[in-house]
Amino acid sequence: MPTTFHLYQRYGAMTPTQSGQALFALCKYNPAPVITEGTTNRVYSFDATADYQTYSPTGIVGYYDAQFGMIGVGSTRYILDGSSPTPNVKIPSSSHYQTGVDSYKTASMYIWSEHALVIRLDVTLQNDSSTAVGGTDSSTVTLTPYKWTRIETITTANSTKVLATLNVVGFNSSTDTGKVFYVDCVQIEDRRYSTSFINQPGRVASQIDYVIPRIGPDYTITGWAKVGNNATAVGNATAPFFTLYNSSTDYATVRYVEGTTKVQVFKDDTDPNTDFSTTTFDLNPGDLVFFALVNDGLTMTVYVGKPGGSLLSANQATDFGVFNTIYLGRDTTPSYLNGPLENLAIHKKSLSQSSIEQIFNSANPITYTYSQDVIFVTGDPLLGATTQALSYSSTGYYRYKNSTASLDIISAGSLSSNFQQNNGTHLVYGADVDELELNGLISTGTNLTTSTLYLVNSIIDIPNIGKTAFVTKQ
Repeated sequence: MPTTFHLYQRYGAMTPTQSGQALFALCKYNPAPVITEGTTNRVYSFDATADYQTYSPTGIVGYYDAQFGMIGVGSTRYILDGSSPTPNVKIPSSSHYQTGVDSYKTASMYIWSEHALVIRLDVTLQNDSSTAVGGTDSSTVTLTPYKWTRIETITTANSTKVLATLNVVGFNSSTDTGKVFYVDCVQIEDRRYSTSFINQPGRVASQIDYVIPRIGPDYTITGWAKVGNNATAVGNATAPFFTLYNSSTDYATVRYVEGTTKVQVFKDDTDPNTDFSTTTFDLNPGDLVFFALVNDGLTMTVYVGKPGGSLLSANQATDFGVFNTIYLGRDTTPSYLNGPLENLAIHKKSLSQSSIEQIFNSANPITYTYSQDVIFVTGDPLLGATTQALSYSSTGYYRYKNSTASLDIISAGSLSSNFQQNNGTHLVYGADVDELELNGLISTGTNLTTSTLYLVNSIIDIPNIGKTAFVTKQ
């Protein structure tokens, strides 16, 4: 006698191949992994053991405070002692430091005080002969009392030697003597933009890659990202959202290009390559951006937009292609997003523009149970703060298909070992076997804690006669 079974799909958490420092920052919904490039912090490169001891103060007394700081085990505490009308701190030492790299430099740090001090950060350069290169580049901030305030200065010239000078502006000996401020997260980098602070001499680039069974058209990729400081006219770099990778000559990348202020889609094809861009779409550091790539097998379409705005799209004909690896926030150049990337989802069909707009305007993130078409998703609330993803290639959870099947089921326990290719404890039959899927589950009810579950191990089709399936009781 047939029994009504509820149909489920299996999925589970998968761990990526990853390297570099684990950084997280708020994206659209929750903190998400930050994909950041490698860097050298020249302050620590100068003295990796105790950088604060190498700073050279004038009119200021400084010492290490292990009880107060942002990162690591403490910060440098400075007290204005009134011995100079122009108090300052030279970093990383009293003279220019030889980096050995002829490039632009960016100095950055955080400062905390209970006083609204005015702080200026000067950066000067010299060449290998200790001759000044360019002028003095400066930035000025007024500290917000009881809050860490960030200050950053980028040079307008390039050279090998660098010196950063932190100045207290408008010092008044009668009112400012004795005031205290703290300095932490001091970094000097060999580039025209800053990246996340590294509490050691060097940082290996962040790489988060997921390997899944091969996917080909049609598909849709959706997600959210925030771009880093490389997305400025001065930085003039690219910020990749993701790369679908099969080989060094077979991949597709979606990235923001500051030089053209456009979002570009590049797919390495048989000549010619698929290469197209949106119209002007300018992103600035910290901007939140939605992205989607749709491939229907014949055409690729990209969608991008900022919250509260409208979607911009572009498309081009493309060759057929498959991939089995997803790079988050980087391409093959390699370039890096330098920001968080959240809720990247793979849908195993090409979604319509209206479906893309619905995801773009949703107040909630995509979850694995959002649609039967979702086969991969990062940032699912089920996972919390992690670099793991949910995927159909893993197990541990079940997704209801919102459908049932009427099946007859009998024990297959008497089958001999010669039938191991049909491994299973029970045999099911009936017209609704057509509704089953390999590795799916059938359940006697929707309460999986009290129902009886069976895993579909194999489906057998006898031409012109019908289908049966072997299932294993869970």
